[in-house]
Amino acid sequence: DSQYEGRDLIEVLFLKQRRLMDLYEMPDELDLDVPRDQQVLRTLAWCTTEECAEALSTKDYQHIVDEIADATHFFIELLILSNLTAQDFRSFLNEDEKEDLENPAPNIRFADFVKDLALAMNVLKNRFWRQTNLLTDRPLYEDLLKKSVASFYIFYRSLNLTTPEMIDGYLRKNKVNLFRITSK
Repeated sequence: DSQYEGRDLIEVLFLKQRRLMDLYEMPDELDLDVPRDQQVLRTLAWCTTEECAEALSTKDYQHIVDEIADATHFFIELLILSNLTAQDFRSFLNEDEKEDLENPAPNIRFADFVKDLALAMNVLKNRFWRQTNLLTDRPLYEDLLKKSVASFYIFYRSLNLTTPEMIDGYLRKNKVNLFRITSK
């Protein structure tokens, strides 16, 4: 993709995910105060969690890469629809990836990620059965969602996956998803 040459790879992930979203007519951003839109975000969070759980359940390196790629698709879409950017994502990545993980056990890192993501989703209080909608505390939501970006990074690193490997897996899976959408 020559249009992406020389660009920040995290930005490329966001641009490629936005392209997929455009193909299946997903809006640019959701209204965080509308129950239907909040449900879309909760669904994306759950899909992200399921894919991470699948990565956690295998020892096969390629399977881990594939599942983290799937999780990254859902997670980036959630971030885009929440009006977060590639910069928000990038700010939590450790460039040299040589940090010592205090407790690198993947199951603990997964639990931390799920907790952080669930706390962000819990800020979205509107449900279909409620008679009145509540305004979303956007700064709190964004702060908690950004915290989940950091714990997502720490989780996939605990699986011995580097950011370049995560990006490569995402880009390969993006081509598959693009083919699936355009060949219907």
